[in-house]
Amino acid sequence: MLITMTILDSDRVVPQYRIRRMPCRPSRESVKPLSGAATAPISDALYRRGCLPGEIHALYSPAPHIVGPAYTVQASPADQLLALYAIAHAQPGDVIVLAGTCTDSGVAWGGIMSAMAKKRGIAALVTDGFVRDLKQCEASGFPIYARGVRPLAPCKDVPPGDVNFPVAVGNVVIFPGDVIVADEDGVVVIPLDLVEDVVRALDVRDVKEASWLDRIASEDTVLFSDSVDQALAARATWIESERDTFAEKSQGDETR
Repeated sequence: MLITMTILDSDRVVPQYRIRRMPCRPSRESVKPLSGAATAPISDALYRRGCLPGEIHALYSPAPHIVGPAYTVQASPADQLLALYAIAHAQPGDVIVLAGTCTDSGVAWGGIMSAMAKKRGIAALVTDGFVRDLKQCEASGFPIYARGVRPLAPCKDVPPGDVNFPVAVGNVVIFPGDVIVADEDGVVVIPLDLVEDVVRALDVRDVKEASWLDRIASEDTVLFSDSVDQALAARATWIESERDTFAEKSQGDETR
């Protein structure tokens, strides 16, 4: 449902701020199997789709593992207005995805906001911008994946901005309710309608990787070496051999 607070001027077609309720969330049962899932095999299941830029990383070590539905916020650079709205209205377990705030002139999130978000049960913040008050944020125990840290102050009420509309982070479009998974490797986004399919794919991947590890432990072998050789043989490839090396050495001796 779209919440309209003011009447638009006749020369405007959208308001300065647009706020939607979360249209749909995954069930707890569908997300539960992802609680221990790593981002790398999820990326494999999605054929490399859904990975946020590597610059967006965990700000604390060890990196917290997070799983939860995206509560999306599109804000102007360094504007914290809608981020504060999200803290107040997101449900426990939601991951606030704050997009559009990357700037060198300010930040949109800090230590006090982290304390409030932790108190309200928000699962984490994922943002393409910067945060500040790193010690306060870490002390609150609130997980943050961000581009980095800056000491600059935020601003407030700088439209436009949207809540629970699709946002773009890097080359990934995130819809409200999509499942965010993050760990030490980074952040990956699972489209809401693919969550159960990804869970099934991860079960298959676990069995496959376990068999690979068993082979590595029991055999003196390099996995996939045959396919590597086949790929190289199908290309214009030169690999130095002992004969090549001897010929080059002999030719060098003759020129002395």
